[in-house]
Amino acid sequence: MACFTEPPPATSIRQRLVAGTIGLCGSVIGAGGGVFLVPYLARSGFQMRRAVATSTAVGFPVTVVGTLFYAFVSPPAGLPHMLGKIYFPALLGLGLGSMLGAPLGAKLASEIDGDKLKRAFGVLLIILAVNVAF
Repeated sequence: MACFTEPPPATSIRQRLVAGTIGLCGSVIGAGGGVFLVPYLARSGFQMRRAVATSTAVGFPVTVVGTLFYAFVSPPAGLPHMLGKIYFPALLGLGLGSMLGAPLGAKLASEIDGDKLKRAFGVLLIILAVNVAF
């Protein structure tokens, strides 16, 4: 598999269709697209660290757009503390915790060997899939 020093820009129709599909699927399952984008970038020749970093950066606008959509959907009747379909206390608590953990995760990902990072990502996806399926 090729390792690009400068990955090609996402300009082809195929790449745009893949990007749209990743955004759609990531928003449907609440993943921000990273579970789809990292493997796609890695298979496209990106070094694993670069795939993870790029996915994180791409995930931000995807997450913002998805959040805005869910926030402006009518709240369920009779449920307090909702912002559209978003449970506001969870947004605050989990959002804050995630923001505090993100720099540590980014530092760790930048220091781990690319092959080990790839294996760890794959194992994490399997664990997540098993937990969701059962």
